[in-house]
Amino acid sequence: MTEPSAPQTLGDVDDAQSDAVQHVVRFLRLAWHRRQYVFASLGAVVLLGCAYYFTATPLYQASASLLVTTSGPDIWNANAPTPTGRENRLPTYERLFSSAIVLEGAVARLEAMPAETRIDFTGESRERWLETLSDNLSARGVRNTDIIEISYRSRSREAAVAVVDAVVQSYLEFMERHHRDVSVEIISILDKERTQVEQNLVAQQRKLLDLKRNVRDLGLREGDKVVHPVVQRVVELNQSIVEA
Repeated sequence: MTEPSAPQTLGDVDDAQSDAVQHVVRFLRLAWHRRQYVFASLGAVVLLGCAYYFTATPLYQASASLLVTTSGPDIWNANAPTPTGRENRLPTYERLFSSAIVLEGAVARLEAMPAETRIDFTGESRERWLETLSDNLSARGVRNTDIIEISYRSRSREAAVAVVDAVVQSYLEFMERHHRDVSVEIISILDKERTQVEQNLVAQQRKLLDLKRNVRDLGLREGDKVVHPVVQRVVELNQSIVEA
């Protein structure tokens, strides 16, 4: 069984504070005696910092923001519920900025610009341009919004702006081409369906004409209660064509 410790008295607290003060005084006295080494160390740190500041290559960053929207009647409705697919949609668009097809389009645009815009690719082969571009490029979605922020770090202010513009234009061109291809595909499907309906209608009309030739007389006189089966078939076929 452990014995309860005695409560700390005021004298013990004063002794502890006195020891702390003595340690601080001892440290300051030691630092004063070694002041040459302390000042030399501080001077060396300052010199190294200045050397790094004046010799390090400066980096510049350019940024752009894109609003991702979907078509629909509620796009500008403030009371409309938050799209449930936002969490799944934005990461897809973010990854498109680092895709090979978008980066290749951006590089192709940069090749048509002045050489100063390609300063980050100096000394590298054409095959490594995409890797360098991807390493310095960043695309991330802003939390709880439909906005994607794109930024690029470069050794030149003009190059950073040019690269961001090239990447954004390449992305927009890809999206436009993608939507155009989808629209063309939808039109092609609808055109095929229309052609099929027209062919079915022509086939039904041919059947109707064949039945008319076989029956010869399609007049239904008032008061007739008995209809020939072939006539009834022609009437039903004609009704189906009208409803179609």
